Amino acid sequence: MATQAAVNQERNPDMQATVQPTISRNHVVPAAYDFRSDYVTIPTVAMLQSIASTTLNDDVGMEDPTTNDFQAFIAQLTGHEDALFVLSGTMGNQIALRAALTTPPYSVVADQRSHIARMEVGGPATLCGAQLREIMASNGHHLTLEDVQTRTSNTLGGVIFPVDEAARISHWARSQDPPIPMHLDGARLWEAVAADAGSLQEYCRLFDSVQLCLTKGLGAPIGPVIVGNRALVQRARWVRDNMLEGRIVVHYQICDDAVHRLYRVMAASFIASEAL
Repeated sequence: MATQAAVNQERNPDMQATVQPTISRNHVVPAAYDFRSDYVTIPTVAMLQSIASTTLNDDVGMEDPTTNDFQAFIAQLTGHEDALFVLSGTMGNQIALRAALTTPPYSVVADQRSHIARMEVGGPATLCGAQLREIMASNGHHLTLEDVQTRTSNTLGGVIFPVDEAARISHWARSQDPPIPMHLDGARLWEAVAADAGSLQEYCRLFDSVQLCLTKGLGAPIGPVIVGNRALVQRARWVRDNMLEGRIVVHYQICDDAVHRLYRVMAASFIASEAL
């Protein structure tokens, strides 16, 4: 991949190639642990070095190789057809919902403790025109198929949704006529996988769309990724561009190379843990 210095020199042949900046954090003294939330993280020096030399092509036209390669890598990692980078977990959830909800009237069923219900400032109603139907988990822990059938998830305190119950709900939802789309707010799905609750693909294949956050406890400076089939991601891209136009491009490409390297390491660790 071309460094930014090479790109600048190509644009101006008279410009001498510049040495990539040396970045350090000698002036920064971060707390060793911050227990307010796992999203209170900062990039590593290696990630900052990657940010300084990442590619800066146009993502609206899908012309940036780092962007395209990273999204393809995440899609392959989760077992879905395609992926799309966005700026925040809330944006990822709301874009995925709007991409799935194509013809009103519609409603969104969610655990009453879920991030979508409690911390996304009425996004389903504002952005999708959807009624939010909040459900209480009858077992006090996680929703069951019976909870969902009766009525037709960060604020859950670290509760891991059992993959077997998710499979029951997914099978029922897909058997309806028409099938009911399922979205997973997987902001901390990496941690559930690390806790051996199930593999990444075991969870992701049960849902039509999944939002995977890159900042929670990992130090990436921005953004999650949405995964789904090609038709859903194509519509999600349209929704994202409708919300932000080209403004996402710079933010995306500034951090993407660092995130890409981070998740290649994480993928290797998942494979190693599954081999144990």
